Amino acid sequence: MLVNIRRGCPRREPIGRGIEPSRITHDVMFNVDKPQTDVGPTDGGPSGREVVVAVIGDLVGSRRATDRAGLQRTLVAALHDAGALVPARQPLAPTIGDEFQGTFSTLGAAARAALLVRLALLEAGADVRVGLGAGTAVVVDPAATPPVQDGPAWWAARRAVETAERLAASPRSRSTRTWFVDRSLDHGGPDAGGDHDDDDDGNGNGNGNGDDDGDVSAAATANAFLAIRDDVVARMSPRARRLLAHQLRGHPQQVVAHAEGVTQPAVSQALARSGALAIWRGQQLLDSHHLAHQLAHSVGHQAGRASVRQEV
Repeated sequence: MLVNIRRGCPRREPIGRGIEPSRITHDVMFNVDKPQTDVGPTDGGPSGREVVVAVIGDLVGSRRATDRAGLQRTLVAALHDAGALVPARQPLAPTIGDEFQGTFSTLGAAARAALLVRLALLEAGADVRVGLGAGTAVVVDPAATPPVQDGPAWWAARRAVETAERLAASPRSRSTRTWFVDRSLDHGGPDAGGDHDDDDDGNGNGNGNGDDDGDVSAAATANAFLAIRDDVVARMSPRARRLLAHQLRGHPQQVVAHAEGVTQPAVSQALARSGALAIWRGQQLLDSHHLAHQLAHSVGHQAGRASVRQEV
């Protein structure tokens, strides 16, 4: 069990709830449309490793809330709603203090769930920051309730949410609320190399994933989309955010128009004008095979670089 002291509040890190060990390929991790049958068992039994996308979220500015109990209820409802809409390995759930955690089989699913939660909190006048981390996860104490987990996926998610907070402190990236760190090839400790997010100083220098030779990795591509998504959402009107939430849920525009008290053409125009449609399309691409293929290329390239370094 790891203990993380952050902002004066002791927290168990990381926490997992009943994930069955399995091996997930990179294509599965980055493609939400792949069937779950692609996931096979490992040789490790109950304490074996699996590749997942871990999520660690944190309420923003919750200490300034006048009704903290009400804010927590809103968060719980948002997490439950996201869980009903997006398949998860471990559904998002509150942990300790202002945090929530969960795991997903794909980056697309994790990013979609994070956006749904944020839209719900923004509607209530609050906000969240979210770290997404790809890597292996291991159940270190299956007898505990919930089972205690550890591994690079959780370390990556922790580093990602801390990076999102650090970037948001800079005037040039203050809209940042989501970040992704990939440690799917890393088997070192929590502070070992592999996340490489420290090459971005918060001023837009570096791609945030350690590719100092100019190679654009799948993680850098994902973070480019997430950064733009965060900024567009931050600039949206409350109605535009509601329309985006409806679009992500697949609600017909006629139904949305009736709920908003406007015409269907007005809904269509608002989706396009606000950037909501672009975000929805970007999310569809994140769910698709394209990023999976890019990641596979990136993984092969990184593995080749590591092999060359070892031979030298």
